[in-house]
Amino acid sequence: MKKKFINVIIFIFLLTALFSCKERGHEPQKSSSAVLKMIEVPSVYSTQQARAKFIAEHFWDNTDFSDSAYLNDLNSIRGFYSNYIGHLKLCTPEIAKKSIEKFTDNVLNAVEPLKEFLLNMLEESLYYPNSRIRDEDLYICVLNTILSDETFNPVLKERYREQLEVAIKNRPGELALDFRFTTLKGREGSLYGLPKRYTLIMFYEPNCPACESAIMYLTENPVIRDIYQSINMIAVYTGEDELLWRSSSSKFNNYWIVAYNSCLSITRERLYDRRPSPSFYLLDKERRVILKDALPQEVVHTISKLTNGTL
Repeated sequence: MKKKFINVIIFIFLLTALFSCKERGHEPQKSSSAVLKMIEVPSVYSTQQARAKFIAEHFWDNTDFSDSAYLNDLNSIRGFYSNYIGHLKLCTPEIAKKSIEKFTDNVLNAVEPLKEFLLNMLEESLYYPNSRIRDEDLYICVLNTILSDETFNPVLKERYREQLEVAIKNRPGELALDFRFTTLKGREGSLYGLPKRYTLIMFYEPNCPACESAIMYLTENPVIRDIYQSINMIAVYTGEDELLWRSSSSKFNNYWIVAYNSCLSITRERLYDRRPSPSFYLLDKERRVILKDALPQEVVHTISKLTNGTL
């Protein structure tokens, strides 16, 4: 009987030791199903403007940036982020910029896997040329916040610094950077040497289907047909293949000055952001930027307003 009692005691001791070892071998983990929750707006914020401002300022308050478990549901975090950017579009530029700076600061202090994912999402959505919600103003705020972080990886920081260098050039309201070009007839010219009141620059690639669609759209548009004699319309190829440029020039009608940046200054000196193809810039008579990297539809709409005196 005594032997049996001793065996029971030993069994209990071993069982206790087993579970104790298991508990000591694993650190407590956060939930594997973290949920992104929208904030509640206090009733004191009764006007639409006040509510929009509150939401922009507190959108991410319920988010724990130290919890990488959000990455277990990427669709959820992408959808939540899309709602956030969509809300910023409804706010004033000042509120939107302060909000995106605060969010970026939270991202920089997030746990590493989440930080990497969110930084990539910011770049893909606000900077990539094919993103439907690309927004250079917001992305400049993101870049400035990243570059002000002294603890950020210096190698990655250099890449973001290069992005900012291009982003801050040729901003709306600023004078466009000048460049020289050569026409199909071999004539030399410069952006500031063009004679007409307004200037539309189209940076393009010779074998780009989107460029061909844009050319056709502008050529057939009645607004452009009515105004083309009063506007410099210059299509600029910035690559190195002059023969390809010449062989593809027939797609342009007589509205256009078909030009080649033969000295390659635009590319080498990174004078213009030409990541989207085509990329349109609309300038006033002083060569001040009205539209930067605009869509053809935006160009037509703005030119229509300019000619009607409503802009």
